[in-house]
Amino acid sequence: MLSKYNDICNDISAIDKKLDYSTYFAPINLHQENNIFLNNYKKKVEYNPIYKYKEINFDYFGIEKKIDKHIADNLTKTSPLDRILLRALIERKNLLNIFKNRCDSEQLTHYSVKTFGVPGDELIYKAKEIFSKKNKSTISNDNEKKNSAYDFKNILIKELQYLNFNWKVKVVETLMPKVSVDPENRTIYLNKNIFFSDNDIKRLIVHELWTHVLRSENGRKQKLSIFYSGLAGSISTEEGLAVYSEFVNNLLDNNMISVYAGRVIASQLCLTESFYNIFSKLTQYLPVEQSIQITQRVKRGLSNTEEIGGFTKDYIYLNGFNKVRKFVENGKDIKPLFIGAVGIDDIDDIESLINSNLLTTDYIIPKYFC
Repeated sequence: MLSKYNDICNDISAIDKKLDYSTYFAPINLHQENNIFLNNYKKKVEYNPIYKYKEINFDYFGIEKKIDKHIADNLTKTSPLDRILLRALIERKNLLNIFKNRCDSEQLTHYSVKTFGVPGDELIYKAKEIFSKKNKSTISNDNEKKNSAYDFKNILIKELQYLNFNWKVKVVETLMPKVSVDPENRTIYLNKNIFFSDNDIKRLIVHELWTHVLRSENGRKQKLSIFYSGLAGSISTEEGLAVYSEFVNNLLDNNMISVYAGRVIASQLCLTESFYNIFSKLTQYLPVEQSIQITQRVKRGLSNTEEIGGFTKDYIYLNGFNKVRKFVENGKDIKPLFIGAVGIDDIDDIESLINSNLLTTDYIIPKYFC
C-alpha cells in the first residue's frame, strides 16, 4: 500500500541532501568579517559584516518543477499520509526559495517567514522575562569551557557506538552553530573554533544525539523515508523536544535559556535592524561572544548584513520548547514524537497511521521518557 508513495519520499530525500545549510549558509569569510566587526565595535565604529558564500551548484528550476508536479498530484487527496506529504512538499518548496534567494534580503526574509514564521508577542514577552530575571554575571559560563571540539568528537563517537548508530562525526572550520546534525548523510558536524564546558557536552548529547540523531534513526525504521527526512514543521518540534529533554535532565542552565531567549529577540529584530544594531541590543543582556553568535545566525544568508531582514528560524527553540511542554502538561504522550522526524501539528495523522499499522512502533525512546 505504501509503495505508491516511495517516489515522492525519495524525491524529498534527494532534495534535502541538496538543501544543506552547513554548506551553503555558512559564510566562507565568517571569522575574518566577525573579527573586523569586533575590532570596529571596540572603537565604537559602526561596521556590518559583508559575508561571502560557497556557490550553490544545484538546479533550482528542475527541483521546483518536480515539487510542483507532486503537489499538483496530491492536492485533492485527503488520507492522513496524503495530507502529511502535501504539507512536506509545500514546506520544501519554501525552503528551496530560501536557497534560491540567498543574498536577496527581501525575498530571503519573505520565504524564511513563510517557512518558519516569526515570534509572536507572547514569546517575545517570555524571552524578555527570562532576561529580566538574570544578569550577565549569571549568564556567562566561559571559564568552564575546557573541552575542544576534538575532545567532544571522541565522546560522541563512543556514544554512537553504544547506540550502534552508523554515524560520522566531523570537526569543521566554517560551521556557524556549535553543532550541526545532517540526517541525510548521517553526520554530526562540530565547530572547530568552539570550546565546550562539561555541562555543554552533557546537554548537547541529550539535545543532538538523544533527540536529533535518535529521531532520524527511528524514522529510518519506517517504510517511507519522509519519516527521517522530516515532516512539515518537524524541525520546530524537534528543537522543542531537544530543549525539553535538556529541561527534564536538569541541563537547561541559565546560560542556555538566555541564549534561546536571545535567539527569539534577534529573530524579531532582524526584520527591522542591521547586524550592528542587533548585536548592540543583545549585549545589553548577553556576553559579546554569545551576542555575535546569535546575530550571525539570524543574518546568515545575507551578504550585506547592514540590510534589514534575515533568517528567522532560531526563535523555534524556545517556541518549540513551550509547545512540547504544554503538550505534555495537557496529558499527551510524548513517546510518539520520537517515532521519527514528526511534528506536533501532525500528531493526529501520525496516530491514525499507527492505529492502521502503517507505522512500526518498534523504535527507541530515551530512558528519561520511558
